[in-house]
Amino acid sequence: MPRDVDDDDENNSEQEEEEVKAPTYNYDEVDEETGFKKVDKMIWDLYISAREAHQKEKDKEDGEKEDEPAEDDFDKEGFIASTVESKQLDENRIKMVLRLGLYSGGVNEFNEREGLGCSIYSNFDEYKGGYEQNLKHGKDCLYIYYSQHNSQKSIPPVDLEIVKMKEDEKVKEILAKELNDDLKLQEASDYISTLEPFKKLGPNRVFYVLKYGPYPFYEGSYCKDKKQTVLEPKHVPENTEHPSIELNDKSIMRYKDCSLYIGQFFDGKKHGKGIMYYANGDIYNGEWKNNQKHGVGDYYFASNNSTYKAAHWENGQIKTGTWVMPGGTTYESKNFNQTPANSSGSFLFASKNGKGEKKQIKVEGSFVEDEWQPKAISAQNAFDPEKSFICY
Repeated sequence: MPRDVDDDDENNSEQEEEEVKAPTYNYDEVDEETGFKKVDKMIWDLYISAREAHQKEKDKEDGEKEDEPAEDDFDKEGFIASTVESKQLDENRIKMVLRLGLYSGGVNEFNEREGLGCSIYSNFDEYKGGYEQNLKHGKDCLYIYYSQHNSQKSIPPVDLEIVKMKEDEKVKEILAKELNDDLKLQEASDYISTLEPFKKLGPNRVFYVLKYGPYPFYEGSYCKDKKQTVLEPKHVPENTEHPSIELNDKSIMRYKDCSLYIGQFFDGKKHGKGIMYYANGDIYNGEWKNNQKHGVGDYYFASNNSTYKAAHWENGQIKTGTWVMPGGTTYESKNFNQTPANSSGSFLFASKNGKGEKKQIKVEGSFVEDEWQPKAISAQNAFDPEKSFICY
């Protein structure tokens, strides 16, 4: 039976209409605002939206299961298939974006990341800074570890409260001032730190949550993908090749447990001099080696306001030093074993004689099974312990 010409025309017009409707993409076109390729950014935004919608549904189902680690059960293959169908995008392009993330910046003749660039990695971490042959390399870099908090439930509630403080009228007034951004953030953090429940956090924690959000981050320099800063000659390991690039004098690292380190790095580790602000309020200010307290340093205990002064540390363990207590009493030992327990040394107790003159009572002895066993007692002229120690 011969085909109807009208039917052929109708089918052809439908095909033409479908062809007209099919979108065309310029895969090399760059978004002027972000610097990312437009198609890649569109794919990434669709991916993030789909994941957020999935997470909301999951949170509803999980309810109050705060202690259970969040599993990544997002259907990535389903997302790829639906996006290919709905947006008529190239499947391999979608897979590439989900595998590599986004990048805006310089490249070399081998299409490797080179020079200044901005990356959003496939695990959602973000990096801004220098590259050399695909490796993070240079000074004044910033890496934010978004992947370490894959759910709002894993973020400390007090940090979320700090973020909400940006809507406080006083804070908004401070942030609206015509000042350097860091100066405004410092003033805002100083104000917030006077309020409950932020008083015990200290301005450092508040400042960096305001600046980068409640996420771990690293701000400083890299050398061939490793965190590294300028070091004093005595802290440079033997047979170390001098880096050919300019490095920061110090870097800043906030950890997942909210501890904050400000100081020097080598080969990706705390090394040289630096201050560690622990999440429990303790502070160590001194020398480091291979991520361990090593050398001379002071350690402040927030729980009882006591301090190890001018202590000598080896591989994270205190060996010698003076333990200064709030009332002025000190304990000096040359054989600490991480704590005073089982060490020998001398206590110095503040006292006054009949003329009101300051004296100190020296009691020598040792700790035996955590109990103090005195051996000798003597008196000596008072001294100011604050002037007797090396502090950084």
